[in-house]
Amino acid sequence: MLIRVRNRQRRVNHLARHLGAAMRAQKVRAHVEAEIPRSDLLPGRRVTLSLRWTSLEVLRPSNHPDRSAPELPSLWFLLAEEEHPEPNTEPICWLLVSSRAIETLEEALQSLRWYTYRWRVEQFHFVLKSGCRIEQLQLETAARLEKAISTYSIIAWRLLQITYQARKTPEICCVEILPSLPWEVLHRATHPRQQPLQKPPSLEEAVRWIARLGGFLDRKGDGHPGVKTLWRGWRRLEELAAGYHLALAKATGPPASNDAYGNEQEARRAWPARETCPSFPSGRATRTAGMSQLL
Repeated sequence: MLIRVRNRQRRVNHLARHLGAAMRAQKVRAHVEAEIPRSDLLPGRRVTLSLRWTSLEVLRPSNHPDRSAPELPSLWFLLAEEEHPEPNTEPICWLLVSSRAIETLEEALQSLRWYTYRWRVEQFHFVLKSGCRIEQLQLETAARLEKAISTYSIIAWRLLQITYQARKTPEICCVEILPSLPWEVLHRATHPRQQPLQKPPSLEEAVRWIARLGGFLDRKGDGHPGVKTLWRGWRRLEELAAGYHLALAKATGPPASNDAYGNEQEARRAWPARETCPSFPSGRATRTAGMSQLL
């Protein structure tokens, strides 16, 4: 268990009596630097945190209806406070409680690192609910719903990987991460007045272009695109690429190969890439048809 404590007035077995005061009575054991991800209102920033941790026994509330209820077991608490916060910025102050022991600096850093992953977890569930719309699936059995969630979880994971990989290694070629990306169609859709590219763009450029199809303005001060505009752009690019291949098939005739996408080169450029970038459902009929083979 690792959660953030909101109520700092809980009674504990300490001279300070309350949880918040008891934690501030502990000495600072370490100073660490942490990267705070950006939010909808604030940009990301790097902060210096002071760490305090200890084990405390949480007492039963005085107004508990069951006087014979046993006391809670001792838990480990970690207080992380930002030092020298920027002006007009709410300082970081996290009070975490864990069922795992926090006795060393390594264990404290591990708990702090696990807690910072909550933004990724929230974005993962955001893609599942808003992008894949798993809550709107009308499947009849729990087994089918479990298979659907497993499939859409791969989609959500892939989108998050692309989003953060473009920020970590923006200069690499896009085909290294997205080998089936139709980058020619993508460039044509986002740069209709420019000449076609002779080589694939970088990963950062490709991700920004995809996000532009999903509503990302890509202005100078807009920062990196988020997951929401990225999955919108995937759906739009899928439609454009499908139309491109239909027009190409009409102009050149059906492919000689039995492969649905023609020869090996066209298969590499085909869209959607089922193993890397599955499409998002746009309605009940689409979801049912797209998942018929799985279910």
